Amino acid sequence: MEKVASNAALGDFRFNPNNSWSWIDLGTVRSQSGQMTEAIAYWKTAVCMWPRGGKLYASRILDPGSTSARTGIEKHDIYEFWQSVKDANIKNWCLELAVDLDESALSG
Repeated sequence: MEKVASNAALGDFRFNPNNSWSWIDLGTVRSQSGQMTEAIAYWKTAVCMWPRGGKLYASRILDPGSTSARTGIEKHDIYEFWQSVKDANIKNWCLELAVDLDESALSG
């Protein structure tokens, strides 16, 4: 199966491009079980499958006004991961996961 990063616009979030929200949810469940290595692997997959959506989600998690910030992101690893969602890291993760990434999928 060929894996290609979605170039879907942010407005297409409700269509769950490349199941990105499902990968995020899987990672969240793993993190809640204390399985951070597995959680981060799922989150990297989510970000690679739809980079725009991954960056949007990261910005919301890290927003000082977000629910996560108000309740305190319980685990430093979670905060550290979402803080690392930057273009250079996304490119590296996509290489590691063999996801074809067009540069245009990183913009906007």
